[in-house]
Amino acid sequence: MVFTDVTSKYYYKDEIVTLTNTNGNIWGGHVNASGKYNINTRRYRIDGVGTDIDLGQATKQENAEGRGKLYFTLLCDPTYKQQAITGHVEIGKGHFKAAHFHRIVSDVFVHNKTTYLKDLKVIMGIGHVTSKLLSIENGKLNRKPVPPNEAAIIAGLENI
Repeated sequence: MVFTDVTSKYYYKDEIVTLTNTNGNIWGGHVNASGKYNINTRRYRIDGVGTDIDLGQATKQENAEGRGKLYFTLLCDPTYKQQAITGHVEIGKGHFKAAHFHRIVSDVFVHNKTTYLKDLKVIMGIGHVTSKLLSIENGKLNRKPVPPNEAAIIAGLENI
C-alpha cells in the first residue's frame, strides 16, 4: 500500500509516535487513518478507511473497473520482515475482465505479496457468486489457501 499526499497530526511519548487525523491518497481514492509507530523497534499499526478506491489500481489490472471502500489494518514488524494487512472491501458497480458486477464484498488478508479474498460475494445482474477463498498473486487469480497461521501472524504483529 502506497499512500501519497499525506497529512497528519502526531505526538511522541515513550518511543511511540501516535498518528491521528491522517489523510492522504491511495489507489486513485482517499484514505483516513490513525496509527502508532515505535521508533526503536520500527513496528507499526495503521487502522484506516480508503474511500473511492479504484479497483484497477488496487489490483494492478488494466481490465478491472469499479470504485469502493477498503477498511484495513496494516501491521508491520521489520525485525522479522513480517507485514500483513487485514480488512474488508466493498466495491460498487464495475467489471473484472469480462465479468460485470453490481457489487463485490469480501474480507481481505494480505501477506507475502499475496492477497486472499475470504468469503467473497460477487453480486451480478443474474444472481450472485460466492467463494470461501480466492487469492491474487502476481496479478493472477487462483485458489491458494490462506496460511494456516493467519491468526498467529496477526496476533504476533499487533503489539507495538
